[in-house]
Amino acid sequence: MILRKAYDTLGIGIFADIAPLLGAGVHAYLKIEGFNAAGSIKLKPALAMVEALETAGALLPGATLIETSSGNLGIALALIARCKGYGFVCVTDEKMTLHNRALVRAHGGELVVMAHSSLDDRCGHIAARMATDPTLVWTRQFVNPVNPRVHAETTASEILREFPRVDHLFVGVGTGGTLAGCVRAFGERSPATKIVAVDAAGSHHFAPPLRPVSRRIPGIGATRRSPFLDAAAPHDAVIVAERDAVRACAEVHAATGWLVGGSTGSVLAAARAMMLQFRAGGTVVCIAADMGERYLDTLYDTDWRDATFGAAKRESPEGDPILAGR
Repeated sequence: MILRKAYDTLGIGIFADIAPLLGAGVHAYLKIEGFNAAGSIKLKPALAMVEALETAGALLPGATLIETSSGNLGIALALIARCKGYGFVCVTDEKMTLHNRALVRAHGGELVVMAHSSLDDRCGHIAARMATDPTLVWTRQFVNPVNPRVHAETTASEILREFPRVDHLFVGVGTGGTLAGCVRAFGERSPATKIVAVDAAGSHHFAPPLRPVSRRIPGIGATRRSPFLDAAAPHDAVIVAERDAVRACAEVHAATGWLVGGSTGSVLAAARAMMLQFRAGGTVVCIAADMGERYLDTLYDTDWRDATFGAAKRESPEGDPILAGR
């Protein structure tokens, strides 16, 4: 009951004025999703996918949910599974922060950490486990049509209710569900809005690297292009190096005191890279998937930043600059 009520009231929306961070004479807002019940935007697809499985009769008493996640979706599913009486297995990699691992375990979830694994590796692990355990039910967030649909119904609709006109919307791309849902909803209700996808250097969504690029920030990018992008292409894409995402997080914290997640840093860095394209007096909205408390041991830890982005550990050439455009 509590979880249902929290889900139904997500439409209220929380928007923060970030015009001073962008400048360029625009009205700029950050759509903050970190106040959802599970602490991120991922509560929406997590609950919608679980309820769709229940409606279809695929989730029975004693079932265990299983999914691959670098953090937020895993936390949301762990919370939902606990509330509904299911088990949960989260298959992840080394990028999942210690804080997020602790949250999954606190909600009763099992963690399988596959270091230096690709998305295909983790999906293969899930398929192998399911072949021997009939109680496992895979939510399949990377291909489940419920994922983009719920963002069209909630995330995009919340923005459209708040602002009569949006000139640019910046969306980080992990599974691609948020982006695809926004492309669909804005295409129908606000076709003049330019949807800008934000991806990480080294990801395969828009500009696959010529050689492997190590990514350390979870929540954005993937080692396999999202199939949701085939039917929901954005107007533009900006690829952001991780050092620029971390720098943006630090600048937001210094200017406002807010702790934002790494994907939000990427989104803000992308918006800055496109400032010359903004219309004076226009409205820019950036989606913040979560808050930064989940990354205190990484993004906001000086030792981690120095070890990861110090002079001796620079990105590969194609991962160093911000690359605007597809």
